[in-house]
Amino acid sequence: MSFETAVGRVVGLLDGESPGQRVALIAVEPVAACRRCMEGRGCGAGLSYASGTTEIAIPAPSGLKLAPGDIVELRLPAAALLRVALLAYGLPLAGLLLAATGAALAGASQLTAVVAAGAGALAGVLSARRRLSLTCPRPLKQLELAVPRAQPEAAA
Repeated sequence: MSFETAVGRVVGLLDGESPGQRVALIAVEPVAACRRCMEGRGCGAGLSYASGTTEIAIPAPSGLKLAPGDIVELRLPAAALLRVALLAYGLPLAGLLLAATGAALAGASQLTAVVAAGAGALAGVLSARRRLSLTCPRPLKQLELAVPRAQPEAAA
């Protein structure tokens, strides 16, 4: 199974919902390979905004000793990321194409087909937003914290 990875820094530890469970608050920098992230605009998936960093809360594995300032690696299965991308981009495109094709097959004028395409795209965007708000926690539940990377030695 392939994973998408990101590096983050632990900024805090919180008590989890169950006794003994800890939740790590991780600050994640935008990926340098993504031009939109580096500009602070993000992709619309809520991963990065103008601040440049995003903080996410992830349940910390019980055997993992974390402290604020630790560098950690976050891993997300590539399939989960692909599902989110398909919802975010595929539903609006499908709505646009289906509405435009339906209007054209119904013998509507070009103007009507264009308006129908816009309405279909809007319906796809609204549907995608609703689906993402319902499904986004699931990919985050698949997010794993890897063992902290070796911390650089402080100069004595």
